[in-house]
Amino acid sequence: KYQLLNYMKTGKTIEQAREKLAKKYITVKKETDSIDKEKMLSTYLNSFAMALDPHTNYMTPVEFQDFTISMDLKLSGIGAVLRSDDGFVFVESIIAGGPVSRMKENEAVRINDKIIAVAQGDDEAEDIIDISLRDAVSKIRGKKGTTVKLTVVRADPKTKEEKKLIIPIVRDDVVLQDQAIKHDTYTSK
Repeated sequence: KYQLLNYMKTGKTIEQAREKLAKKYITVKKETDSIDKEKMLSTYLNSFAMALDPHTNYMTPVEFQDFTISMDLKLSGIGAVLRSDDGFVFVESIIAGGPVSRMKENEAVRINDKIIAVAQGDDEAEDIIDISLRDAVSKIRGKKGTTVKLTVVRADPKTKEEKKLIIPIVRDDVVLQDQAIKHDTYTSK
């Protein structure tokens, strides 16, 4: 009831709120059903390690890769921040200096583009609808110099008409400057 009321507070009718809540629970069920043995083992080992020492963690290879990226502030990818909404992956923002930001505007991925499929080089496109954001990101990231082809659906802002595009992007190093810690030292006289 609380979540339904929260959706209604955003201006949705009760029918729209019920539909949104039903979609949310379907997504949560899919995520719960997709928990594999590696995730269960990770959860168990983390619980056990934290009980013995609060500074000890177990990381799966994927979690370790994310940790390394956060420490190095560098990754190999397309240079876009993504978000998930109702089973779709959207472009949230473009990282300055990344491959997408260096492309011609009419050939590049744009903010609010809906990514529906990913192809590695000349391989066949793989559908990414209704998969977790982490899995979608892992399909888009890759080795520097390789090509990833994104199938995106872009809505025209004026007519709201949607068109499907295939955008090839050559992966490159992306420096995450916004996440870097910055400091200054001031001396008083």
